[in-house]
Amino acid sequence: MNDQNFVSKFERIYENTNVALQNVDTAFENYNSIFSQVDYTVDKIGMIILQAKEIEKSIKIMDCQVEIMCKEFDMRIEKCKIQANLIQNVLPSFSNTTNSILNEILNMDSYSNDHNYIRHRSELIGTLRSTSDNITNMVITFMSI
Repeated sequence: MNDQNFVSKFERIYENTNVALQNVDTAFENYNSIFSQVDYTVDKIGMIILQAKEIEKSIKIMDCQVEIMCKEFDMRIEKCKIQANLIQNVLPSFSNTTNSILNEILNMDSYSNDHNYIRHRSELIGTLRSTSDNITNMVITFMSI
């Protein structure tokens, strides 16, 4: 009976050891599963952080581009102010010059056949045209700023 007792105890110990080993194996599988999920989660968090950094970088680049555009527009506005003041100061002079030339042309006799007289009148008309072109070019330059 002792042998049978001994065998019975040995079988229980063997079964308990098998159960314990199965439990250890299950625990290791659970740990592996948990570690795998943690690793996957860490990878995803890392990717999210990288994407957030890329978005932050893009936002900073866009902020810089907007700031540059604002500076460019400020410079254009300043140029327009300077050009507007220049035009405002020069237009009365151009107007007086064109009026003076036009009056002189209108006071001339258009029926005269004197060669010098005709040449002088043609020069005045050319000067009037040149002055008018200068005004036009100045306004076009101002509008293109």
